Amino acid sequence: AKPMSDCWRHIHVYVASGYYDMEGERQHIDEVVLPQLTYQCISYRTQVHFVDLRIGLNEHDFDELIELKGCLAFLEEIDQCRPFFVGFYGHKYGKPITDYKLPHEPQWSKLTGSFPKGRSILDIETFWAALHDPSSCQGLFYFRDPSFMKSPKFQTDLPMFCAAEVTPPLTSRFPERKTDLSIGSTFVSTNPSERALMEALKASVSGVYGSSSCLTYTCEYLGPVEQRPVVGGLEAMGR
Repeated sequence: AKPMSDCWRHIHVYVASGYYDMEGERQHIDEVVLPQLTYQCISYRTQVHFVDLRIGLNEHDFDELIELKGCLAFLEEIDQCRPFFVGFYGHKYGKPITDYKLPHEPQWSKLTGSFPKGRSILDIETFWAALHDPSSCQGLFYFRDPSFMKSPKFQTDLPMFCAAEVTPPLTSRFPERKTDLSIGSTFVSTNPSERALMEALKASVSGVYGSSSCLTYTCEYLGPVEQRPVVGGLEAMGR
């Protein structure tokens, strides 16, 4: 008889999200959704693994990973997880990458050729996993409803966490955070061109996958955790 471990099916799902604005979503997936899904899949002798390269990395480590390896590490993991992909999209586009650091090999030609430079890692991940060849992707795409930013608690805390974001040493590593803080730069790109790129990305995904795979979810603002504002109330999204 085969060992018990050989009888199980293993599914790897790549998870992509904005680094700065999606801490609450990543925590909910890791601490709530994954344990529930693990339990539900036992009877099917299936184990699901969420692959999220942002989990466990602080801001410096995440920035350093991109600086050293560009987007190659992310794209290789996407290929290992195909066809499964889950993406989370808010209103923060993310830091543009000037050097993708991809080898000039045929497998990367769609990114080393005509794909624009200066896109965020989330944009690149989504293109590679879901847009350049939709037939190779079974994806779910979650769009965050921005109404949580209208809550009284969010408006009350806004000056506090904005002030925290521009104090050293963060400003030395993330100079792009020196922006108009009145609209909540943690959750919204303050650069108009980046806001346009984020909306274009979501429109591209919606145009390809439609309402059956593109879901809008609500959340609530919880407040700052370790000097970073986070959201919660994600139970409906998790289900």
